[in-house]
Amino acid sequence: MLRTAAATGALVTLLAGCAHQVQFQPLGAIEFSAVDHANAVLGEKWEESKALYEQAQLPHHSFREKYDLECQAGKLLRTPLGSEDYIMIGQINGGGTARASIDSLRQAMCERAAEKGGHAVLILNEGISEQPYTVVMPGQSTTHAYANAYAVGRSAYAYGTSHTTHSPGYAVSGVMYKPYAGGLVFRHVPGLAQLRARMSALSDDKLKPIDSWVKGRVNDKRTFENVFSEWQGLVAQAESQGNGSLTLQ
Repeated sequence: MLRTAAATGALVTLLAGCAHQVQFQPLGAIEFSAVDHANAVLGEKWEESKALYEQAQLPHHSFREKYDLECQAGKLLRTPLGSEDYIMIGQINGGGTARASIDSLRQAMCERAAEKGGHAVLILNEGISEQPYTVVMPGQSTTHAYANAYAVGRSAYAYGTSHTTHSPGYAVSGVMYKPYAGGLVFRHVPGLAQLRARMSALSDDKLKPIDSWVKGRVNDKRTFENVFSEWQGLVAQAESQGNGSLTLQ
């Protein structure tokens, strides 16, 4: 079927708009400064990491067992990133129009992640959805009229004819292929892996209050640099103390 200009215009309207829609959801209120760019990496250990984290929530585990399982879950999740110096800062989801592709959607997600302070987007799921469409064009009727007038003496005469053309309506159908993807955003923090290792080496009575403090900072409206500096100071304080528990203000 030949596509007329009207049908082409309707299809262009159907496909118009921004090629990508990307949403970022931060994990908390901590502020992260923007970075120059972010890279997309396929997440290969998501299901295993999720299973370990869910196992850590079982009530029969001791604090140390739960902490170790959570550490293992985080390490598995970060494995594709190639370094342990990463911290998760948010979730990201995106979709595209029929003019987009998986590659262009990944690029759009990376741009948004960099704006929010992330160096890496760990892709957990992506694919192409199929969306059937139909553009219906209504029928049209066009009338052409012709008229002539003349005078004879004191009398005037006129006559005319008309012709109507009918164009039936029709529909243009097809399938649009739209990309979608979702994942997690991570920020690279030099020295973070070493800090985690130092925490794990602490006794339970010192580790527990620091672990609780770290988890409680998620909703702090402070810069990450400020929180990270205080975190490092707490670990150093715990290491310098002798036996006994650590009490945080």
